[in-house]
Amino acid sequence: MRRSGSSVSASSGSSSSSEVVCNGRAGPDKPKLVCLGDNKPSFDSSGLEASNNSFYHSCVKGEVRVTSGKWYFEVRVVSNGNMSIGWAAQAFKGAGTVGSDGVSWGWDGGSSRKSYNDRKEAYGHNWYQGDIVGVLLDADAGTLAYTLNGEELGVAYRNVRHTSGLSPVASLTRRQKLVFNFGEEDLCFPLEEKGYYPLYVKMSAEEKRNLERLFGLYQGIGNKEATATGGEVTDSIKGAGLIQFSNDIGSTGDTDPLVLIVMWKLGVKKQWEISHTEWTNGFCTMATGTIDKMKKKALEWRSELNVLDSFCPFYEWVFDYLRGEQKNITMEDATSAWGILGMESRWKLWPKWVEYLKTTSQKFMTRDSWRQLLPFIKQYTSAINDYDPDGSWPIIVDDFVAWLGANRS
Repeated sequence: MRRSGSSVSASSGSSSSSEVVCNGRAGPDKPKLVCLGDNKPSFDSSGLEASNNSFYHSCVKGEVRVTSGKWYFEVRVVSNGNMSIGWAAQAFKGAGTVGSDGVSWGWDGGSSRKSYNDRKEAYGHNWYQGDIVGVLLDADAGTLAYTLNGEELGVAYRNVRHTSGLSPVASLTRRQKLVFNFGEEDLCFPLEEKGYYPLYVKMSAEEKRNLERLFGLYQGIGNKEATATGGEVTDSIKGAGLIQFSNDIGSTGDTDPLVLIVMWKLGVKKQWEISHTEWTNGFCTMATGTIDKMKKKALEWRSELNVLDSFCPFYEWVFDYLRGEQKNITMEDATSAWGILGMESRWKLWPKWVEYLKTTSQKFMTRDSWRQLLPFIKQYTSAINDYDPDGSWPIIVDDFVAWLGANRS
């Protein structure tokens, strides 16, 4: 395979912290709360405690938004009444409570009900003063779940997505108060071992300096090679520098997908090249500023991908990453990529698929065909029975099934 995500921006409002735009997250590194709607709540000096002393509901939003990744924040319940906590698209302006429209999703532990599009359903159980509500968003899978004092309450919503990105939100009825924790203070029930990251970017000044030193090291290696070969000197890690970085975090060679996994997590857009911004913002978001921490994260990410549902977003990203500005990728590159991704270990019929590919005249792999292969593998794990040729599978899958039937031994 030849070695030849998108950024979003968000206003930081009154915050003095720096903007971090990477890894599916956009906003200040130290997000605070801002008011939504006409009825303004009161904020304390931290910008994370909100109270409503008016006769009408008020809404607040965290000044950060996400488009991908797995994110977690906590809310301490200061009062016992009705408040709805969750996530909302940028179109949510606070005219109604969280969950009263089609662009916000919320849970009110005062009534033990979740709400979306003004439809209320029983969920969880009552919260009380001092309780800690955990809010888990998997923006890739589109799921929103909650915890209460560390107890998992299960998935509340599916298909929680919006092209504009999603922000943490809450609505408070009269005389209600709550305190958000995006991770600036130690989380009561951290979930990083499950892949959920805080929205607060926590990294020491020393570790930030080390992160910059590492970037300069790998950038220098790549630019030295570029200078010697007449290539372009850039503010990025590429070529020999990328290979050295890959080796340093534990890659075992060209057929190891580890560096691809890391670039996926960093939101890298240009093939085989990590920009300064992608490097700095990506690793800062994950509080990862040393090689040892990078190696540990890479191993965690690799392990996560053993589960097919977790592997799917990465698999889809690989196609878009490899095609660049092209509509499709060559069948040669697709086959090479499948080998690197270890597809043989994921499907008992993979040797037959590879054998079939040698007989096909198809020269290119389309995005749809690439994506549909995983659901096909999931449905037909070891044998193909009851296959409907008039179904919605792509032509290459139809042809494979026909070839398999004609070549059964």
